[in-house]
Amino acid sequence: MMVTDSEKNAGKTHCTLWRKAGLALSGPTGETGEVMNELRWYYPDSLDQVPSLLDREDAVPCGGNTLLLRTGLKRVKGLISLTKLGLHSWESNDEFYRVGATMTYGGLVSQLLKYEPDSILVKSLSQAASCPLRNRITLGGSLASFPIWSDLVGPLLALEASVELIGRHSGEFPVSDYVSSVDLRRASLITGLRLKRVPWQSYYYRCGRTVSDHSSFNVSLLWRTVNFPEIADIRIVLVGTRRKYRRLDRLEQYLRGLRIDELRGESLVRDLELPFSSSNVGSADYTAEMARRELARALDRIGQEGHYGE
Repeated sequence: MMVTDSEKNAGKTHCTLWRKAGLALSGPTGETGEVMNELRWYYPDSLDQVPSLLDREDAVPCGGNTLLLRTGLKRVKGLISLTKLGLHSWESNDEFYRVGATMTYGGLVSQLLKYEPDSILVKSLSQAASCPLRNRITLGGSLASFPIWSDLVGPLLALEASVELIGRHSGEFPVSDYVSSVDLRRASLITGLRLKRVPWQSYYYRCGRTVSDHSSFNVSLLWRTVNFPEIADIRIVLVGTRRKYRRLDRLEQYLRGLRIDELRGESLVRDLELPFSSSNVGSADYTAEMARRELARALDRIGQEGHYGE
């Protein structure tokens, strides 16, 4: 994990980014004289070297670097570079996709367009952030930080994806467990994501003031039919609620086995309690009402799609 001259030079190219985040590569002060942390870089070249670095409370993994612009990470004294770990990978077979943790939003969309262009992840990540950021934000970093406006986590929860970890916890875990457990996330590094290949129909909606604005909430909807027009399976996830996300299990259970032509979105969600906080589009009550309306439209959309997964 020796820091080479080329790695030092690579680190220097990020000086502007670190200063924006309230950090410095060296020296006690920034350009404006403010006190800044002195950062130490770690460059593991194998996954075996990572767990001991994760045990350091003052060092954090560093992939696409976009988290620094949002949080500042002023308490951080070290950054663990993921560039040598071979985590920008893609694997596909008849049963699943496996995606490396440092693949970007844009990279995943490009891969899925070859195999499954109607994937809900294509729909969601194509709308996320801006084009430059989609080419910087990594899947592992985005899942690990899980901002309340995430365009990634809702689809992953709906797809019942799993996450691969090393560190204090090693192995494969459901994404739902990962985002719900502080202990599972502590001192662990995401190395990849695993997605089952299932012929879902999908719908995704994000609510924001502008195209590139953070979403106030988003809706992920998956469904399949076996004996058309009967709904064989359905999954509904809402991201942006007071507790970050909610999977609508009871509604899913009610809808399974229902005929598509019997769906009445407005009546299905009219009495649905959706706990929100105030958002960038309005009060908690207003945001909840908007979410109910968009859920109703999403359910009505099921009967409007041109084809169904058999």
